[in-house]
Amino acid sequence: MSGGSSCSQTPSRAIPTTRRVVLADGVQLPPGDYSTTPGGTLFSTTPGGTRIIYDRKFLMECRNSPVTKTPPRDLPTIPRVTNITLPTKVRLVKAMVFPVVMYGCENWTVKKTDRRRIDAFELWCWRRLLRVPWTARRSNQSILKEINPGCSLEGLILKLKLQYFGHLM
Repeated sequence: MSGGSSCSQTPSRAIPTTRRVVLADGVQLPPGDYSTTPGGTLFSTTPGGTRIIYDRKFLMECRNSPVTKTPPRDLPTIPRVTNITLPTKVRLVKAMVFPVVMYGCENWTVKKTDRRRIDAFELWCWRRLLRVPWTARRSNQSILKEINPGCSLEGLILKLKLQYFGHLM
């Protein structure tokens, strides 16, 4: 029988104590005895035990979670792009902005003032998409007629609330 084990441990790589360790967010660690694993976990071994300082896998999971997903930074430039058709812009707003706004809406208690704010936000998005200034004095109905969104943001929230309620019952 062979004396070797079929399971091998992940090798770690020691970082020289003379090298400064700077994390991705710009935080510089004090000099010490640090080691890394191939997965990107940075840890230090002290007499008190091993302390994980930076876990790349954990941060990637946090970054990919739906809670931290936000619209891309170039989304405000979409209304200025002229070679995208209006229906495509509407779909982009429905796919990238509204889900962020509606995150967790199943548990909201929507009051009258909240409804007004939701409607105001939706119309603000559509006016921004059409590049209509606030001084143009266009009615909300004319904006909605031009966009033709199908279902309002408030209606989508109500639909999600009812689906969630049906799931619970």
